[in-house]
Amino acid sequence: MSAKNAKNSNRCVIALILAGGRGTRMGANTPKQYLALNGKVAFQWALENFEKNTNINFTLPIVHHEDASLFEQNILSSSAKRLPPCFGGIERTDSVYAGLQAIEMIHPTHVLIHDAARPATNQHLINRVLDNLNNQDGIIPAISIVDTLRRKNADDTYSDVDRSNLYSIQTPQGFPYQALKKAYEQYFQKQPFKATDDAGIFSWAGHTVTYVQGCEYNKKLTLPDDLAFLSKVIS
Repeated sequence: MSAKNAKNSNRCVIALILAGGRGTRMGANTPKQYLALNGKVAFQWALENFEKNTNINFTLPIVHHEDASLFEQNILSSSAKRLPPCFGGIERTDSVYAGLQAIEMIHPTHVLIHDAARPATNQHLINRVLDNLNNQDGIIPAISIVDTLRRKNADDTYSDVDRSNLYSIQTPQGFPYQALKKAYEQYFQKQPFKATDDAGIFSWAGHTVTYVQGCEYNKKLTLPDDLAFLSKVIS
């Protein structure tokens, strides 16, 4: 336990692990979170990364309703921290909101939202998010864009994009529970835009988002080449 988290022993942190995606870009017959990596499926690695952290009280797997059997067949180890799986919705936002509602009776103080398709999240990154959690801000890991970026124009020409202020956003993203749940309630009432992550909704609702350093190994399993990369960094 870090010194900062030792001072926050009264808080209850639940990690919501999102595994409802279909992963069509992977081109596999099985959703990408159930693909094998070094003896375990990606989803299993993601769950265990959070369950081994002493500052996280519970994990909640959020699965697609068609994947109940896949979950039972592939998530082989158990944990005292793991809550029964919750079914997600059509969109990512639906799944997160279902998870937030499912844990309401536990009265968490904070939540972490993480993609099951990011199986290589290390304890340094998880603790970086946890150490910066407070009762107001969202804590978001990000890494600078290092590749050259170009935008395709309508006439099939390409224009360079200034990357100096561009970042790639990762999970886990951490939030005070009640503030995030209320932000989601407001979002679903108005549906002002199509959200791609939780920080976007949290910020739209008027809350502050603080960015911390992400990790280059915390890659999202999206394309076939990602399997080879992740198999080298996961152990």
